[in-house]
Amino acid sequence: AGSIKISVNDVIIQTVALCLREYPNLNAHVAQSSLTVKADINVGMAVSVDDGLMVPVLGNADRLTLAEIANQSREAADNARRGISKSASAGTFTISNLGMFGVEVFPIINPPEAAILGIGDIRKEPKVIGDGIAIRSVMRLVLSADHRAVDGAYAARFLAQLKKDLEGHNLSH
Repeated sequence: AGSIKISVNDVIIQTVALCLREYPNLNAHVAQSSLTVKADINVGMAVSVDDGLMVPVLGNADRLTLAEIANQSREAADNARRGISKSASAGTFTISNLGMFGVEVFPIINPPEAAILGIGDIRKEPKVIGDGIAIRSVMRLVLSADHRAVDGAYAARFLAQLKKDLEGHNLSH
């Protein structure tokens, strides 16, 4: 059997999906006067295509192994670039990773979803460690959330938990 290449993005997708279990109001659809928390965690991944953007969805992403996420995300991105979008599930949360462009991102929510996570590039930066300075890999995360679904403190707690969970993975390259 061939080995499966796991990307940083695959780890992020899985970690986000698992974290959404603890923060269900971010895994929801928002209407003018209602919030519908979704039972399934279907993570959309924004993919840049020639004439704009497609958002293929990984259904039940919180139940997929890292290898399944790697295979499905690669296939979905390839299909999107060929103009094929055959997601069987409606997205409940979107991830927009524009790190490859070396820019900071401020993602716009994909309605009717309650939130979207923007991911910047991984950069080596000096960090204070104890009484010294060391070079560490740093990745910027930005969460945009609909205040009809959650308040800022709830969104911040999700982001803090996601940061902690991702740091536990050692994503440096």
